Amino acid sequence: MAAATTADAASSGETRTDVWQQILEISSKKDVVPPKNLIVVGDAGCGASALLAHIQGVEERKSDAAASLQYSFLDVFAGDEEDEPISRINVWQLEGSTDQKDLLRFGINSDNLELTAALICVDFTRPWKLVSSLQKWLDAIQTFVESLNVDPKRLTDLRQNLVKKFSEYTEPTDENKHRFKRAPKTEQTPPPTLPEGVYEKNCGIPIIVTCTNSDACDTLERDFGYKDSHFEYIHQYLRRICLKYGASLIYTSVKNDRNSELLFEYIQHVLYDMDLSSKPQLLERENVFVPAGWDTQAKIQADFDNQRLTKDAEEPFAKVIAVPPALQLARQSDKMIVASAEEDHVFLQRLHQQIQSDPALASSGANPESQQMFLDSLKRMGVVGGSTPSQNVSAPSLVTTPAPAAVAPLVAPIPTQPSNPNLPTSATSTAASIVKPSSPAVPSASSASDLLASLSSTIAAAGSPARVGRQASSSVSSTAEHQALHSFFNSLLGGSGSAGASREAAAKVLNNNPK
Repeated sequence: MAAATTADAASSGETRTDVWQQILEISSKKDVVPPKNLIVVGDAGCGASALLAHIQGVEERKSDAAASLQYSFLDVFAGDEEDEPISRINVWQLEGSTDQKDLLRFGINSDNLELTAALICVDFTRPWKLVSSLQKWLDAIQTFVESLNVDPKRLTDLRQNLVKKFSEYTEPTDENKHRFKRAPKTEQTPPPTLPEGVYEKNCGIPIIVTCTNSDACDTLERDFGYKDSHFEYIHQYLRRICLKYGASLIYTSVKNDRNSELLFEYIQHVLYDMDLSSKPQLLERENVFVPAGWDTQAKIQADFDNQRLTKDAEEPFAKVIAVPPALQLARQSDKMIVASAEEDHVFLQRLHQQIQSDPALASSGANPESQQMFLDSLKRMGVVGGSTPSQNVSAPSLVTTPAPAAVAPLVAPIPTQPSNPNLPTSATSTAASIVKPSSPAVPSASSASDLLASLSSTIAAAGSPARVGRQASSSVSSTAEHQALHSFFNSLLGGSGSAGASREAAAKVLNNNPK
């Protein structure tokens, strides 16, 4: 019995040993791959954040939109059936201005440059800006790599490796299963000679160009009259640039879920040399995929011949794909024009100075008493200097003027008209009493209601001689001047209940005067 128990214990111990051995063997067989880096750049609002969030399977975080440099990561698995990642891609996203490209130094340096690739995002909703935006970021990446001060011999090796991979591209077959593999070590051989126009500019790191929001093709066709020739011309022009830099081209759409998985598959292919199962695609205008090494000048020229927009391959892109006429005025400047109203006291001061300096206004008919009342009213509101503002108006005096007696007339007095025998004597005497009031002194207002009441009286006093002058001289300019003055003071009479009463009183006085 004891012997049986000992045998069972020994068997159980061997089983546990076998289990741990299997675990250790499996762990030792797993590939430990160093993390890689992905630079993601593009103009503000190009859709790069939405694309990365879609690849990660999460929602886009709007709070990160204001960040100059953003960090995220993508886990890499050895196969579709694996649960544990074998590596991680550090994503450094710079979306906005190329002036901030030096921020990429936080993640990219001369030591890990060979483990880095670049993804340039351009927005297809604005096709007239595709080439300028792409060229701007290509130059920024090249300038950034040169600023890292990489050893010249090492940088030359990196460039030769890219040329070698470019020339060794083979189209995927059905046997490719997107699995991880280690590239065999081969002897260093001189890079092959490439045709003219291919890889003329080598940055030292792989470049992937993606046109985001490719679903905008339907909108461009409906709203701006784009035809198949427009899209074919855009395709071939972008491919010429990509061929010059040895870059690949992928169209993506988060809205229609197009090529997001393909983009991630190709990123892993570039960084980890994983098998690529997707073949090039050019037939669907929203689903373009041109891997690096597949394209040639002959293929691009064939697509150029199919379009009908231009026969000159050297014609600038901006002339063929121009800003639509409906957007030319709105897009002359990317800056938003913001209109702001000036302060009331600034406006009144400017109006006062304009009245004093404008000869046309100085020739209108108004008596000096009305001029003085108007000026004193501005003084009470603190618009011009010379008196203390009433009703706790704290605005400082903006203009220093002489004493009221020395103030030049704002407008010229009404010229003396000859006696008209046809005019009734009562009307003449009434007009004379208004033109020459017995007390031209400025009324003192101790409250807001008193001030508004005095302004109403001023309007009434200034109105009658103008009407008499109009009957005598038939002057249309005096009518316009009086109406403008009347509207101006009515705008100052709104607000409190006493102000409303004063406004009604002023309107009643004006309505009672003969027209």
